Amino acid sequence: MPMPELNYSMWEPAEGPGGGFNPLGKDVKVDRVLIYIDSDDIAADLKKAQSLGAKIIKDKSEIPGYGWFGIFKDPTGNSIALYKATNPS
Repeated sequence: MPMPELNYSMWEPAEGPGGGFNPLGKDVKVDRVLIYIDSDDIAADLKKAQSLGAKIIKDKSEIPGYGWFGIFKDPTGNSIALYKATNPS
């Protein structure tokens, strides 16, 4: 399902996890993958990640009409995003 307003595409299979991706660009490089993980409490999870040595890249931020996200970089340099949908169903 293309989401041109967010420059993002998503897919939802009948069974199993879905996903999404941005096209390559200034913030999305060919050698980097950004994994999104569902979170019940993004602020608490970012704080926990930071306490374990992660660097916060993006504090909890709203994606209007969709939910919230935050991004951290783990101690080995991997970027990981946390996501909470507005309507998780």
